[in-house]
Amino acid sequence: MINLCPRSTTHLSPHQADTAQMAEDLLQTLGPLVPEASNPRRIFLDANLREGYCPLLPHTMHCLPLWPGISLVLLTKGPMTQVAVTLYQLLDGFLVLEKKLEEGPEAGVARSYPFLAELRQRMDKFVKKLSGQDIQLQNTWLDFKNKIFSRSEPGSSLELLQAVGSVKRQLCSVYRQLFLTSAGHSLSQGLRDHAQKLMREKLLDWRDFLLVKSRRNITMVSYPCLQQGPQTGEGVSPRG
Repeated sequence: MINLCPRSTTHLSPHQADTAQMAEDLLQTLGPLVPEASNPRRIFLDANLREGYCPLLPHTMHCLPLWPGISLVLLTKGPMTQVAVTLYQLLDGFLVLEKKLEEGPEAGVARSYPFLAELRQRMDKFVKKLSGQDIQLQNTWLDFKNKIFSRSEPGSSLELLQAVGSVKRQLCSVYRQLFLTSAGHSLSQGLRDHAQKLMREKLLDWRDFLLVKSRRNITMVSYPCLQQGPQTGEGVSPRG
């Protein structure tokens, strides 16, 4: 049975020596399985932020090898986080408007919806922030405003639904261009080296234990002794 508490490797029982030897053997054989630290991946997670909830907030996942078979997984948010939140909130607002229009009210009633003034203000601000980078979104939004906020008779419910659908598609296109066509930002070499050095020091006494458990594909944080240690289990994911 593996000792679950931190130990020094200077005095080992016969069983611990066998375990240590097993870990050393695995260290030698798992070398090719170390993930590439320079190959970050884009992932999307639910997030509750100060600005509100976002179900597809872009993060970048960095896998930094600590030892063969054991990696530190870092999740970072990029500088475009606020843009992703705004896009989600705008899409959610237009979805609400779309449902209201599908209920079949008169088209002229639509521009009196209480939430529409705020949605218009936020959309104007977002389009302006893009500074002409997406002309198609700008034109689609202008067409929508002409149909629903026209001083003359607004467009029919069907026309407004089509206009809402066009705006939603353009917002999705912006999201796709910003977050689905790139792998995410990279960490500087100095930051990667610092993170690896720090975690190697903190996990040194746990190395053999973690390596054996990662080989058996057992989640590290399910062990209370790891959770009670000085951040020994946090942010570590077995890769093997």
